[in-house]
Amino acid sequence: MKSIQLSSIKSLFCVAVLATALLTGCSDDDDKKPAKLSLSKAKVEVKEAATTEKISIVGGTSPYTVETSSKETATVKAEKNDFTVTGVKKGTATVTVKDKDGESVKLDVTVTEKEAEKK
Repeated sequence: MKSIQLSSIKSLFCVAVLATALLTGCSDDDDKKPAKLSLSKAKVEVKEAATTEKISIVGGTSPYTVETSSKETATVKAEKNDFTVTGVKKGTATVTVKDKDGESVKLDVTVTEKEAEKK
């Protein structure tokens, strides 16, 4: 009778240890990933001669790098989770934002002619 009780106690102990190991090993905190990298806008239009547009970077993992495909058309200046696009000359450019993990997202930029000043 004692051997049956001892066997049952050992079995219960093993089940308890296994359950504890499984539950602590599957914690929700272990699987958290940053939100997908995205931007507050998919495309922007600015006028040439230094008009600007501020864009927010959402998700991903900082720090971020921000580059323009054409500095002659539009320039960019990064500031933490935002960047500013400045129109230089009429045309199109693509701004690429890349996060610390190598994820990237693109922004289409159109620079239009500055309106002639009225006299």
